Amino acid sequence: MASLANFDASNIFAVIGRITPVKPVELSLTLCPGENAGSISMYFEGIAWKLSGIALPPRVIAAMVDRLPAR
Repeated sequence: MASLANFDASNIFAVIGRITPVKPVELSLTLCPGENAGSISMYFEGIAWKLSGIALPPRVIAAMVDRLPAR
């Protein structure tokens, strides 16, 4: 999963294509193209954007579930 630090904002049209509005003051930003991409959700409060959620790719979630102890 790509990190936000590696996010390339030089191509503004590619960045705009990754933004999905959730609510009037909240948006979701996909970190890299493809089905194994994670995303973050941010909302606007006051004068700043705040993190409201992280969506992990299915592959990462499956790896986390596999590491859980069996009952």
